[in-house]
Amino acid sequence: MRKQYEEIVYRLIELILKVQVKLHRIILSGDYTWYDLNECIGPLKIIDRTNWNSRRRSNYSKCSYRKFAWGVLTVFTGRRDACLPHCMLELTYTGHRKLAILHNRIPRLQLSSVEYAIDLFCKSPNDVSRIFRLIKKHIHCNHVRETATPQKGLVKSVFRIGKSVRIYERGEDRHKDRHRKSYWDHNHLDRVRIEFTIQRQELKARGLGTLKQLINGPYFHEALMTRFGFKEFTNSRYLPKAYEIYTTTDTSGNYNCFQTELIETRRKGIKIPSQCIKDTEELTSLKDRILRKCRSADKKWARRLIRHQNYFLKLVVNMKQFPKAANKDSFPQYF
Repeated sequence: MRKQYEEIVYRLIELILKVQVKLHRIILSGDYTWYDLNECIGPLKIIDRTNWNSRRRSNYSKCSYRKFAWGVLTVFTGRRDACLPHCMLELTYTGHRKLAILHNRIPRLQLSSVEYAIDLFCKSPNDVSRIFRLIKKHIHCNHVRETATPQKGLVKSVFRIGKSVRIYERGEDRHKDRHRKSYWDHNHLDRVRIEFTIQRQELKARGLGTLKQLINGPYFHEALMTRFGFKEFTNSRYLPKAYEIYTTTDTSGNYNCFQTELIETRRKGIKIPSQCIKDTEELTSLKDRILRKCRSADKKWARRLIRHQNYFLKLVVNMKQFPKAANKDSFPQYF
């Protein structure tokens, strides 16, 4: 049984055509009012409260947005609590050059959270589903107390580990469903995404407290190196083997997941010795491939940063010498 399972896993890994590592969603905060931001980046369009989910940033009373050629910047202002920042900004990553231009326009932005994304590209939607089930079964993250597989939208395959890790099937943005913009039809799936959300406290500990520090380098390898692994049980008569089904269900009633089995077994008061948990050897090559891509992404980021240093310097000089020419009306053209 074990040899058959090894062969299946190796064949599944061969279905992964490409691995990509990038930043996804970036949440920023600052001490700017709505009028300050409106002056810095141009006219903001206010979204009527009935048209945006108030549970998203429910501690803010006003939601606005600004469209650029590279995407949309969402702004939340009107804090309800004096302990909160004056504003929160959300954007989907579009390149460190765009982040630098944003920093030049709004210089005192702090990082609240950053999503690191790993994309595993496959040839067909069915291959995507197979890889999703494989990753879901063996992935392990430390310091997690619950898992969930919410069943909603067009894509049912979404797996959450705690509050900071999400694994799901997805396709290109242009194939998103028009009515439910966060979901894709099965026929449009082309990758499995693993997202890790790192909050401000850990970002500051890694030297990434501000937007400017993130522009200098997100340190993909350092951030993801110890954040996940692929595990299985061993040397135990009571715990299931890797080629068997993990029968313990998560909060959504789904099963066949090492992380869920580990959490629920420990919750019952059963101690699992460290020698009963080991890395899944068949998936070691996949993790090594991901970490190599992380190192490559760090080097690529550094090269591009050096390449565009002259551009950044010229942009800053132009803004200082010709402040009227670099006003809010000319801001979008730099994107």
